[in-house]
Order: sequence, then structure tokens, then C-alpha cells
Amino acid sequence: MVKLTNCLGKKDAPRGKFKIHSAVSLVTILLIALSLQACQSAKLSHIMVGEKIATGSNLVVVKVFRKGQQVKTEQGMGLRIGDTITTDERSTAVIEFSPKVQVFLTPGTQVQIGTLTLKFGKVLVIIKEKLKKAFEVKTEDVSAGPTSTVFSVAKKAGGPTTVAVVNGTVKLNSPVNAWPEVRLERQKQAITYSGKRPEIEPVPQAEFNSVVAWAN
Repeated sequence: MVKLTNCLGKKDAPRGKFKIHSAVSLVTILLIALSLQACQSAKLSHIMVGEKIATGSNLVVVKVFRKGQQVKTEQGMGLRIGDTITTDERSTAVIEFSPKVQVFLTPGTQVQIGTLTLKFGKVLVIIKEKLKKAFEVKTEDVSAGPTSTVFSVAKKAGGPTTVAVVNGTVKLNSPVNAWPEVRLERQKQAITYSGKRPEIEPVPQAEFNSVVAWAN
């Protein structure tokens, strides 16, 4: 139970001031609850080494940093806004943002939680049902916002970003408004780098097969 007093800590405050302070306290409690809920915005649902579920000491193949400090990696752990997740060259991680949204981190990938930001590597995004609000994946080159689709985003360190759509539609925007919005349709991919308008081309068959295999 929260004990409500006036701003000076006195219990005999006038009725009007007591009501105001009570309301402020309840609003504060509500904001704290919402902040805690917002912090746990995603879940690290699976960590794989090859085709096997990682256990025990193998969990360190995926590193999680929070506020600059490495935290213990666990299957099913909650992730917070600002967390950075990195897979090594033999591990895969699956992040669930909701029952409708799954993001697969392929080996050698780093992302930051919030608006999902891909630093380097490759992610596969599966959106199982149409969303009311687009789920965004960002790199320094592009922001990709689908509402229902299967697509991949790959970012080479110091190189271009490639967005490949297997199913559905993805809207692409420039983080610095360097070019107008681009609508990327099924089985098309876009390549963009350093403020250049995306170049659109068919998804290579090998990439298409790879994304489909991950999605299944």
C-alpha cells in the first residue's frame, strides 16, 4: 500500500491539496509501470549453435550488452530498449517482439533494440499477421517498414544495405530524406548506400531460397 501525504510529509493537509497529491502519486506510479513495461520490449526466445539449441557455456556465443555492460545471456531473457545483441560466426538468435513478429539474427550479426537497428550482418524478419503499425528495421542507409511480410536486411560494415522481399511489401525511406519513399514489392530487392537512391532488382534465386528456408 502506498501511504499518501502532502508535499511536506504532513498527514493533516487540507483536503484539496491531499487530492492533488494523491492524483500526482497515482500518475507517477502509472508512468513507472508503463516505463517498466516499455523496457521489456522484446524477448531472446532462441539461441542456436548450428542446428542445436545452445545450453550452459554455449550461450556465450550470443553477447548481450546493456548500458555498456555485458549481461548474462539466457534463453528466453527479456530485452530492453538500448540493448545490443551480437551473434558470433557459428550462432543464430531469434528475437520475438510479439507473437506476430520474429527476427532471426544470422551468424556474425549485431542489432540494437528499440526501433530495430542493424549495425552489421543480416536479419530475417517474419511478420505473421498484418500489423496496425509498421515494424521498422533501420541501418545507417535505410529504414524498412513493412506491416505484413517476410523479408531480409543485410548490412556490410562500411558497405551497402540490401533489403530483399520474399512476400508482401516493404516501404523504404531514407534516414536523412535523401530520396523519396520507395515501395519494394514481392521478390524484389533494393541496394542502397551512403544516401544514394536504392537500386531495385529481382531477388537472386539463392537469396530467395535462403530466406524461404529460414522462414520455414
